Amino acid sequence: MHIRKKEETIAEDAKIAKSLLSRIKGLMFCRKLKKGEALLLVNKSENINESRIHTFFVFFKIDAVWLDSSRMVVDKKESIMPFTPLIKPGKPARYILELPAKASRLIKIGDVLEFTKDI
Repeated sequence: MHIRKKEETIAEDAKIAKSLLSRIKGLMFCRKLKKGEALLLVNKSENINESRIHTFFVFFKIDAVWLDSSRMVVDKKESIMPFTPLIKPGKPARYILELPAKASRLIKIGDVLEFTKDI
């Protein structure tokens, strides 16, 4: 799946994690994300508690971008260190986009991202 901000590509190879197990696993024990890769975690509804993430057993820095149901960016954190126990958004979110470190530098709160696939 591709993820874009207007005409700019954010990720050309985004994997989707919708099931409870795939969301819990996330990027644990995965190889480092390459440029253009991402993981999109999908919650059933917008909320803060289900939108919390951690980087236990993620052996590289990541950026995290939280989006609401309309795919508008509600929060973001850059260069999250490995083994960080709890990272949560400031506002409720339905989607969490995990990207390589520094890949979210052009994304701002309030931006609306486009997915090339319905979820």
